[in-house]
Amino acid sequence: MSNLICVGATVEVSGIPFFIKAMRVDLRDIVLTGKGGVERTLDFRDFYNQLATGQIQFPGHVVNPGKRNWRPSEYAEAVYRKALVELADSASYSKASDDKRQQLLAGLAEKSGKPVPTSKSVKSYQRKYAAGGFEALIPNFGRRGGTGWTTKSRQKALANQIILDTYAKDDKINLAALAVIVNDALKEEKDANGKPLSLSVKTLSRMIHRMPRELVLSRRMDPRTYRLLSRQAVNEFYVEHAFQLMQVDAKTIDMYCVDALGLRYTEITLYAMVCSRTGFPVGLYVTPGAPSEYTLLKLFEFFFSPKDEAFKQRFGLQTDWPAPCGLGQILFDNATENTGGVSLEIVRDLGADIHYARAFRGDDKPNVESDFKALDEYVFKRMPGAKNSSQKGVNDRHERAEQEACYSVEEVYRDLVQFVGDVYVHQPRQKLGFRYKRSTTIKQAMDEELSRFMPPPPPSLEQVKRLILQKNRETRRVQHYGIDFESFQYHSYEFAALAREYALQEVTILFNPSDCSAIYAVNPKTDELIKLHCKLKDVPAVSFEVVKVLRQAYGRPTDEMQGHDYQRVYAQLLQKWTTDSQKNGKRKIKENNKQARQQEREKHHAEVNEQLQRGLAKSPVPMAFTPLADDEEAFEPAPREDLSHE
Repeated sequence: MSNLICVGATVEVSGIPFFIKAMRVDLRDIVLTGKGGVERTLDFRDFYNQLATGQIQFPGHVVNPGKRNWRPSEYAEAVYRKALVELADSASYSKASDDKRQQLLAGLAEKSGKPVPTSKSVKSYQRKYAAGGFEALIPNFGRRGGTGWTTKSRQKALANQIILDTYAKDDKINLAALAVIVNDALKEEKDANGKPLSLSVKTLSRMIHRMPRELVLSRRMDPRTYRLLSRQAVNEFYVEHAFQLMQVDAKTIDMYCVDALGLRYTEITLYAMVCSRTGFPVGLYVTPGAPSEYTLLKLFEFFFSPKDEAFKQRFGLQTDWPAPCGLGQILFDNATENTGGVSLEIVRDLGADIHYARAFRGDDKPNVESDFKALDEYVFKRMPGAKNSSQKGVNDRHERAEQEACYSVEEVYRDLVQFVGDVYVHQPRQKLGFRYKRSTTIKQAMDEELSRFMPPPPPSLEQVKRLILQKNRETRRVQHYGIDFESFQYHSYEFAALAREYALQEVTILFNPSDCSAIYAVNPKTDELIKLHCKLKDVPAVSFEVVKVLRQAYGRPTDEMQGHDYQRVYAQLLQKWTTDSQKNGKRKIKENNKQARQQEREKHHAEVNEQLQRGLAKSPVPMAFTPLADDEEAFEPAPREDLSHE
């Protein structure tokens, strides 16, 4: 990411142009000069906080989404997928029968040397191409495993066992010898074509790298060599500046919490984003429920929010938290919520490059793992409701933890941030002492790095919050009656005028998952949102998931359902749910966890609705009546002619 903060750069402060006259690193001040020689001096921290709030902007600056590099095999697959999309969009394909379409697909696949895709795959390629162009069709073969091993579970188990029995115990066995042993054991196995099954050296190497390092290498070499080899992962991601590489990970907090009604639940997740250079946990977020793309976005909202006095009062901090700035690279693990398309779009829209740690390799992201260990030891084991005991031999204290639980998630979150900001970052770190040649804390290391390096500017917080709409984005074809979405038809007068003006064939829509009564179309010219209402009257404003339940409970063809049918079935289900909820006297923890996840989902949907309302096109303001001046004459309408017949 290029750094725009330099001497001579032009900025706008509340719409007034200034240019950066000087940057006094020793005083940590930035001098801005405006029209007429007016000068303003801002502290570095205040400058970055105002960038986050949007008060200071770089005119014409747009965050460039991060680009990914692809392999030749991935590019060839994308070219084949684009050819499939062009074939599916052709008139000969759309007018052909199903058998003829299959023949066309088979001919293209045979010509390209690829397997014949299903119609479902072709439709998914069309949607991806319409949403993101050619780059959206490029696969990522190296990110997560495919389905090849799903039909070879027995062979995989046999190969794993041979690796543990031979390669892990005898350092004289190399990969070539291991391949001979494994293929000899698999000589009786046949593949789908009836040929003998064999595993290549590269496949066995990948299997070994997926195993825990200490499981494979601890008995092949002496302890000193093993420790030296274990440091290679740390050197691979060595960085030179603060905020250059951020390590992001999530963990489950082992404790009981209570909600506003006093219900206890145990499913709590902590997200952390740690600077690889200094070890400072610059981003923290605690949420009920499991990790998700929504909680990942909330972590970035925490990081990009202004770290002003309001932030310090919210968490009761005494120490200044590092101000938000631009990010260079982000290191994730291979969790599902981090590898989804929405997560990748969110991170790339922030201008950051994405890296993934190796499976079962915590040493690829040592800073965040070290922070998790310290927080477990000094915070979570000390809080009321903690499941784990500090007493050796006590492995289960669930009963006592459930009785003493009294903290809500918000209280845990506040105490955690306060501990990190006022205690944890002020403790000396031995590894930082080796780097800076003196006893150094995390806070001192961050101040030292920022005294000699200015990170790039951050995007505004409003821009980050708007990324929440990426998850609920679809592309739909424009029909003469509006838009088809989830078996409903949506239309409005404003959208009809937009479709006529630009002759729209397809349009990008945004929607709130908890409200089926309306969707929002994106104006392709101004990016403003236009609201489209459901054409089926009297449909309850429920989520699309509830709509599917209502259709299943209807018991008749759903094409015949009217608005009053949805209302009637919904009322019956509400009565049934109320009756079922009163059957059991005491709720189980599992049910409380489910309710906590539902509350977090509702909170997410409320934020989606807030961003949708902010993006709506501004309605024209009615002109106010202006009194006539003294020199103006009042306009008198002509007398109306009476056309009535007596």
